[in-house]
Amino acid sequence: MGSEMCIRDSLKGTALDWAVAVCEDQCIAFDPMGFKNGANAGFWIWDERDPKNKIYQIIGADYSPSTNWSQAGPIIEKHNLYPSCYYGCGAGNPNKYQAGMGLAWSRGETPLIATMRALVRDRFGDEIELPNEILSQLATL
Repeated sequence: MGSEMCIRDSLKGTALDWAVAVCEDQCIAFDPMGFKNGANAGFWIWDERDPKNKIYQIIGADYSPSTNWSQAGPIIEKHNLYPSCYYGCGAGNPNKYQAGMGLAWSRGETPLIATMRALVRDRFGDEIELPNEILSQLATL
């Protein structure tokens, strides 16, 4: 698996969810069941540390804190992230929301996208190294 650097403010979809999983120290596996192609051949949260509570979630579908408030809420609370409207932008502006903590602020199309980008910025700065498999998905968005 190769990788390349990506500008953090361009992250969305599965790429952003993958970056959040890294920030949250999730156990991540690529295609752990060997599908090789299709929707299930991507990155998974594959956590078997607790035999009584195993977690298997495909990143970008089952695990999607950039679109799922029930997953994002605990992350927002844990890191004291602050989402809000960015009043300098009109309603049609794709970056009308902002979020952040301390000096790590980001914008996005939704409060969750802005918030998760701010988390990634706080951990990695302005750029993050993404696996090629994630970059290929990002290119299709």
